[in-house]
Amino acid sequence: MEDVGAFEARNAEARRRWDLERRLAHVVRAPAPVVLDVGAHVGQSNRLFRRLFPAAEIWSFEPDPESFAALAAVVDPSLPGGQERLALADRDGTATFHRNPIGHTSSLLARSAASRDSIDLARAREAGAPVEVPSERIEVPVRRLDAWCVERGVGAVDLLKIDVQGAEVAVLDGAAGILPATVTVAVEVSFFDLYERSSSFLEVEQRLRPRGLDLYALAEVSDNPMNGRTDWVTAVYTRADFRDVPPPA
Repeated sequence: MEDVGAFEARNAEARRRWDLERRLAHVVRAPAPVVLDVGAHVGQSNRLFRRLFPAAEIWSFEPDPESFAALAAVVDPSLPGGQERLALADRDGTATFHRNPIGHTSSLLARSAASRDSIDLARAREAGAPVEVPSERIEVPVRRLDAWCVERGVGAVDLLKIDVQGAEVAVLDGAAGILPATVTVAVEVSFFDLYERSSSFLEVEQRLRPRGLDLYALAEVSDNPMNGRTDWVTAVYTRADFRDVPPPA
């Protein structure tokens, strides 16, 4: 739509001023925040959080053994926090983890061979090639975040980041006890049909809003170039009173 409230100009200005980093810095104001990095992969978000919050206590969770080794290699062990080689979910025990050729797509959920949003599967269909979703299945430990927090003596969380490739609702279900003591949640919500199930805003809202966490921003949006669909977003929820806080320098 054209010429409706000058929204394009406003959005362009907002994108210049507010990326994910500046938004997190705006709502996470504790001088030494407790940060839980769920789905840490090889340490990209750990490095981001350490840059944003130098005095933070950062705990990173990654179940894939190869990714965990890469993560541990880049984290300074003398800094507050640590790394846990496990997946967070809605139960304690073990689970099957699906290791995919593209590492950051590995998940507790299997990929769907019937996916219509997968670009590589669409190309295979067009070429008349076999539609395959290769992955290696391994068993990994899983914990509820609530149980982990009790074990570690973590009574409050300043930032909970969740990037678990479609399994985010299970993480939230296992965190029902700590969420009322959590200030900000940055959760990747997966809408596409890449996996055997997808998520919805309704499921996320049902777990966060009753616990006092309101939507602050859709800080990242990934659109599918093949069909125009939005594949996933990073939704930031917070209970922080950000409106009266000056933006970060």
